[in-house]
Amino acid sequence: MDPADAFVNLYDGLRGVSGDTLSDWSADGRVRDVEDMVRVEVRTTGFLSEAWLAGHPDERKRFGVLLGLDLALLDANADTCHPGDRALDYLQVRLEMNGRLNDETGGILVPRRTFPLRPNADPESLDDFVHLLRIPPYVSVNLQLSRVAAVRDLPRSPLKIAQLPFLAESADLRWEPDRPDGGFYTVAPESARLGDRVARALDVLDESGAVLAILPEGCLDDSVLERWREQLRATPRPEGARSPGFFWEPVR
Repeated sequence: MDPADAFVNLYDGLRGVSGDTLSDWSADGRVRDVEDMVRVEVRTTGFLSEAWLAGHPDERKRFGVLLGLDLALLDANADTCHPGDRALDYLQVRLEMNGRLNDETGGILVPRRTFPLRPNADPESLDDFVHLLRIPPYVSVNLQLSRVAAVRDLPRSPLKIAQLPFLAESADLRWEPDRPDGGFYTVAPESARLGDRVARALDVLDESGAVLAILPEGCLDDSVLERWREQLRATPRPEGARSPGFFWEPVR
């Protein structure tokens, strides 16, 4: 059985299970045993035996199979594969050629680069337990994914990352209650205050040699983003820079 297609089918069948229930299952020794056996089998053979899903196993066992597939499919990504484990090389080729790991199932399955939770947060959904990203068909119909050519990719050597303290005081943000009782609110930047800092911020980042900069949460809106774009167009690229500019995204 194709392990990537099996992952998609299991994921789609379990995505409605709550994070609390999945947390309980993940602590079950039987689930961990299934996870380990599936991981070893798929890494060794390149495929999942149909016996694992024969006879309509319960959701707990299917979750264990999913976790095992998730770990095994790390070998389907050239960036996370284990040296010497070559059984899933054909999935690396599929990912390179098709932009997805799955074959006969709908939607897209790709390696995950980031995770949705804040540090130490309790898992809330199935996505918090796996290393792969499942994009359903109704979303993937509007997507086209491809790998960045090696000549344009980031280097494998350590990257210099800058954390930019773009906000200085509470007045830099605008706080607006979402409800009359004030229990919920939205935060947005005071664009007029922040826009004037962009030029200096870009100079500091260029001087630092950073490849990636991380800005505080809530300091970007359409107006401030346009100021960044204008400043990038107007500022010569630093000598020796690997890319034509920088991309910043606020942490959320």
